[in-house]
Amino acid sequence: MKRGFFVLTPLSACLALALSGAASAKDDSDISYTLTVPQTRHAVPQPRTTAPHAQRPVAAAPSGVVVPVTNCLDDNSAGSLRSVIAAAASGTTVDMSALTCSAITLTQGELAIPQAALTLKGPPQVVPGAGPSLAIDGNYNGRVLHATTYTGTLTINDLAIINGSLHVTDGDASGGCIFSSNDLFMDDVVVYNCSASGRRVFGGGIDAGNTLTMSNSLVTGNRAAGRTTAAGTGGIQVVGGGMYVYSDATITNSTISKNIATVGTNGSGAAVGFVGGGGIILVPFPTFGGNPQHSTITGSTISGNTSYKQSGGIDASGYVTLTNSTMSGNRAGFAGAMSSYYAQLTLQNSTIAFNTAYAVGGVYAPSSNYGQLTMNSTIIASNTASYAGLAADLSERTTIAASGDNNLIMTMDPAITFGNPQLSADPKLLPLADNGGPTQTHALPADSPAITTGNNVAGLTTDQRGPGFPRSIGGATDIGAFERGDGIFADGFEGP
Repeated sequence: MKRGFFVLTPLSACLALALSGAASAKDDSDISYTLTVPQTRHAVPQPRTTAPHAQRPVAAAPSGVVVPVTNCLDDNSAGSLRSVIAAAASGTTVDMSALTCSAITLTQGELAIPQAALTLKGPPQVVPGAGPSLAIDGNYNGRVLHATTYTGTLTINDLAIINGSLHVTDGDASGGCIFSSNDLFMDDVVVYNCSASGRRVFGGGIDAGNTLTMSNSLVTGNRAAGRTTAAGTGGIQVVGGGMYVYSDATITNSTISKNIATVGTNGSGAAVGFVGGGGIILVPFPTFGGNPQHSTITGSTISGNTSYKQSGGIDASGYVTLTNSTMSGNRAGFAGAMSSYYAQLTLQNSTIAFNTAYAVGGVYAPSSNYGQLTMNSTIIASNTASYAGLAADLSERTTIAASGDNNLIMTMDPAITFGNPQLSADPKLLPLADNGGPTQTHALPADSPAITTGNNVAGLTTDQRGPGFPRSIGGATDIGAFERGDGIFADGFEGP
């Protein structure tokens, strides 16, 4: 999806708000955006009473059947999306590619998906990279999609899933637009303007109860709000303004932006146990069933997300690898970009900058008691924080010996040590912008100290922007997600 935004002729009126900020969903007038300092620096969310993927039966074999949707109504008539899904066998592709409408507006609540495996396919994009031309619109009348079988895969291609609204009084709310207990696969998908609220909330836009595989997609303008009607009671928890992922996540060439994790009615008056992951919460516990969880984010941008308490961009646990990616403009009370206290965190050829928090604007690193940190050719710089007791860019209070080299870290707590000294000069990053490729990046000016001082131990062929933008030029690599190129040679002289 082109540079994290979308250009949709039929949907532009509805979705253009994503360019300027998160849209306001119905029943969200009570949401507060006040940034507060977390009560504990290492708070962790409590699990569901029943884990969605505690026992996984063997997936049914795909049927190979393709069934077309022939009208845009939600009246259970023959050929409607609801009736086709209800009658589909496991493995069916529900094909909406021939529809000419811009939206299927739901009038009967969420679409239940009981099949072990199902594919929802929208029309091909009119302009490659411009985004889907068909939306499934929840009409602020409940969640949009709910896959329930704990096995197989829900696949979504070339669709926008929008305007889901799930509000539960003093209970759990899972996924304002999508709740999949199946593995979830999304390609060229927009999840926009979805909201969920309750005493415990798992994903304002998406609750991926098993694995998530997402590519060329955009999750934006979604919100999760913890609230209760009983002031002074406990149990408020919000995990993932944009997405909550319970198992492995693989995110490629995608943007997660302008999502919010916060508290609503009586939320501030109640005991708030955890609010974190304004953009996404990845694997909230380091292991599940004794097996470490692994999440990778590649070629992606996490920007402009907000958390009322912790982890504005990502709340990370388990094995998490960020490669050729950018985190920018996220904010929280604590750890504006990322909290990774319980993670085995690997950062390679990425840029984390201009994030804001009261304490630790950038990354709160893994504790040596619970995780480890490996960094190569990564920029963590120009993050801001009001509290002076911790470094604004990369912080940790417990002693941790980090692995890797050729990083640029403007401010770092002395508890974090590398084998060699790392650069600390201002990288002079340019504003987040469309610099080519599918997602936005921070370009390097010609006089940046990050130019030619990085490494490519990850063996990458391109920078974050993808094909046409080589990772190394003339045997030299720049630090961060962006490789300057454009005539700058390894010896530092500009070409013609």
